[in-house]
This record gives sequence, C-alpha cells and structure tokens, in this order.
Amino acid sequence: MATESTRTFLPASGSVLNGRFQLEGVLGSGAEAVVYRATDSRGGRPVALKVFRKPADDGGQRREILIQRKIRQRGIVALRDYSHHADAEGRPEFAVLELVEGSSLKKILSAGAADPTLVISWAESLLKSLAYIHSRGIMHHDIKPSNILIPQLPAGRFSTEAKLTDFGIASSSAIPCTSSGYGTAHYMSPEQADGGVAGSAGDIYALGLVLMESLTGTRPFPGGAIESLLARTLRRPTIPSVLGRRWAALIAAMTAVEPSERATARQALHLLRRVQHAHFRGHLPDSVRDIGQDRHRRSLAPNGPAVAETVAA
Repeated sequence: MATESTRTFLPASGSVLNGRFQLEGVLGSGAEAVVYRATDSRGGRPVALKVFRKPADDGGQRREILIQRKIRQRGIVALRDYSHHADAEGRPEFAVLELVEGSSLKKILSAGAADPTLVISWAESLLKSLAYIHSRGIMHHDIKPSNILIPQLPAGRFSTEAKLTDFGIASSSAIPCTSSGYGTAHYMSPEQADGGVAGSAGDIYALGLVLMESLTGTRPFPGGAIESLLARTLRRPTIPSVLGRRWAALIAAMTAVEPSERATARQALHLLRRVQHAHFRGHLPDSVRDIGQDRHRRSLAPNGPAVAETVAA
C-alpha cells in the first residue's frame, strides 16, 4: 500500500495538467488511478486522462503503458500519449486515452439484461479484440463489465461496437505481471481461483461469464466472492435453456473448467457466427425465411445430407 510519501497529488477538476490538459470532471476512480474527462488544448480534442495515484516505481503503470502503446485495434481504447514526469512537487504521472462517449457495460446491466442483438455485436467486437491481443502474446487478466465501454449514438441508442479498456494488470510474453491475486473475483477463471497463472484462456473464460450475464441480467456464479470462486473450480456455469443451443454451445466452449478445453478467441468467433445466423433468421418474416430455406435445400441437394446438416448446425 502506498504511504503519504509515495502518493502523488491528485489534481482538482478545472485545473490544467502540463499546461495542456484542462480537467473537466471525474469519469471514474479506482485503487490505482482516477480518470478525468479533459480537453487537449492542442486542437481542442476531448480525451480521457488516467491520472495515477502513485509514482511509476511504486505501481504497475509502466508495464501498462509499455503493453498498451503497442496496441492498435479499434475495439480497444487507444493510448494517445503518456506523461511520466512525477516530481518532488507531487505532480502526477498520467496516460492520455481515447475518450469514449457512452456507458460501461456494468452500468447498462444494472438495469437488467441487454438486447440480445446488441450482445451478439458486442461479443464479436470483444472476441476480435482478444484475438488481436492474444496473437501478440498479450493477456488482459481483468475482463469484466466495468472494463467494457459501449459508445452511445444519437437519440440515446447504444453502438454495436464494444471497447475494451484498463490494461492495468495486463501482461505479455515479454512483460509478465508480477502481482499476486490479480483479477476480479466474480470473473476469475478456475485456474486463477486456484491460485495458478492464467493465460489467454483466462480472458476467454471471463468474457464467457460476461456474455452470459449480459443475456440474463445476473451473474453466472452469484453469492459472495469466496463462494463464487469455489463454485467455478468445481463446475461449469449453469446455462439457462432459454438462451438456446447455439448460445449455450458458445458459452460452454468459453467456460470449460480446464483451460486446455476452452475455445480460443478465433474458435469462439466461429461459434458466434452460428449464433448470428440463427438470431438473424429468427427475426425474418416467415415468407422470407421460407424462401431462404427453399434456396438452401436446392443448393445443398447435390452434396447430400451431411453438408446440409453441417450448414444447419
């Protein structure tokens, strides 16, 4: 824990950092940092300023910056700049991040389950982001609703895009995480709950729980942190039958107890395609759906029933 001597001065709203960033208000606060909405005087662009509570030598922000500055993917909140000039006067270090005008998934789910059509789109966006970072040897380690941002469109509608944020405890093959007990209890993988090291499969597991919560409005493993952690070391989450077999297949593949049995991000994307196909066809008028079925039968007939069964699965 940081002492008074290791803590840095946290600026007040209305102040200016580095003679450049006008702070306009607090967007969020955590143990390691406070995030402000700010305006960059160089061009007037709105940004999010993540101001660290402690100097770099006393926390993991240097690792966070080294990892995130290598990431260029539209489904991940972009790092624009970084100031590492904490000094004797207590002026803080901070990261300049892309500002997402919208809500966290946590806030959206506080009102109940989300629209399944949106959840499908968000799942695709997030799985593509995980496929991107995992292919580069990067693990997020803290996938949860509060670390997923959903941009808001005009008239109050939510975007079909989801953005992953907060790489505070991320690790890579070159820059390991040295923290113990990292992650958030309700979304930890079984191997993390057992005190082991989580790789990319841990991110997949956590996202599987997030998707299930998004569809049902409740956490897959309710109860206190200890009870929840113990339960997931013993069994898979119970997937409600109302979600349908394709959603059930995807979530089951993402939340297997053994990491080696879980789908990768790319494999999960393939399973999601089946969810998308079934969901879209389920929302077509009967007349359009019947025409499509006739076309499928004609196109599949020469190939025999095995091919037809594969396409329909």
